[in-house]
Amino acid sequence: MRILLSTPFYPPEFGGISFHVEKLALHLSKRKHEVIVLSQSNRDTYWAENNNLEIYKVLSKSPPPFPFETIKSFKLPTRNVLKILDRLDESQEIDVIHTHGHHYPINWISAYWAKKRNKNVLLTLHGMYALNPNKAGGKTIVEEFFNQTVFKWFLDKMDCIIGLAPPLVQYALKYAGKKKIKTCVIPNGVELELYKKNLDKKRIFRKIYNLPEEDVIVLYRGRFANVKGVLTLSKIIKKISKEVKNTFFLFVGGGLLKNKIKKILCGLRNCRVLDWAPKDRIHHLYIASDIYVLPSKWEAVPITIIEAMASQLFIITSKVGGIPYVLSGYPFKIFIDPNNPFELYLRLKKIIHLYQISQESFRIDTKTYTSLLSKFDWKTIVERLINLYNCFAYKS
Repeated sequence: MRILLSTPFYPPEFGGISFHVEKLALHLSKRKHEVIVLSQSNRDTYWAENNNLEIYKVLSKSPPPFPFETIKSFKLPTRNVLKILDRLDESQEIDVIHTHGHHYPINWISAYWAKKRNKNVLLTLHGMYALNPNKAGGKTIVEEFFNQTVFKWFLDKMDCIIGLAPPLVQYALKYAGKKKIKTCVIPNGVELELYKKNLDKKRIFRKIYNLPEEDVIVLYRGRFANVKGVLTLSKIIKKISKEVKNTFFLFVGGGLLKNKIKKILCGLRNCRVLDWAPKDRIHHLYIASDIYVLPSKWEAVPITIIEAMASQLFIITSKVGGIPYVLSGYPFKIFIDPNNPFELYLRLKKIIHLYQISQESFRIDTKTYTSLLSKFDWKTIVERLINLYNCFAYKS
């Protein structure tokens, strides 16, 4: 098949959509499908990863970040995307269009173009409300108006809605009106074999990154943004780091709040703030750690939760979005209220204490591990998506 993946984000940009689409594109191209990625950037670019994968980035501009910083991600293309799509289709006909994310103009244009040419369009919904990063749930009157107008129009162009978790599908159907749209749940994923074969290298990875070999290591990995609750987490960890011995805290990622977090943690010998790890070494710092913390105010299905599960970490997180679905059946988890910092403080201290008593209590046998994680393996995810593409591929 010749598949167009329309996405607002693609590497070198970070984030869930970027990571997801890159993995999907590479896996599809390895299976000999022809893949075109249409994305956005601050300049026009084109490159080919291999013979079956081409990436086009369209010059786009970000609106001013007022009143919410999240508006910056709704980039506006400054080129005629319809003409670009026509050109791509003329060279060899595109069979199916797969859009990623519902907030983004490049996907609206791709869907409009596809329907004008009688082609089928799929949407993977990567989030729900996403406007206000300071509010639990993120819901605002402005975004509700958007959902009743633009999102509803966008959904009318869809032949299939893919949710990373059931709540995302339900969210979309709320605005789909009377149109019957095929829906399915296909989650985000990890290269499961990579994690599985490295689980016994905890001490090796700690040596590589100069981490204390015997301490309990608490990890946060993700964007340094208000929505992730990372600012509150850094203040809590500053307090705990002075109260609990033999514990080390890692913050890995990047974003607007990075300098603030560095300032809060400055001078603490058992805390370290690191940049994003290279893609081929993402699993290193997870496996080197013991506890993963993500106190988000709202989420869809964060890839970091799946990565933490694949690394057998104890997970402390918020009961928002698709997180409860992802963690269903996973034994080592606690849900906290993202608006209650004191609860997070108490729960984190308690889990650290339990780890210091016996780390062997927090191990999953191989059979249970495989059973829990197999649906998040990229091999499984890609096969499911290929089956969907076969159902919806355009036939002349």
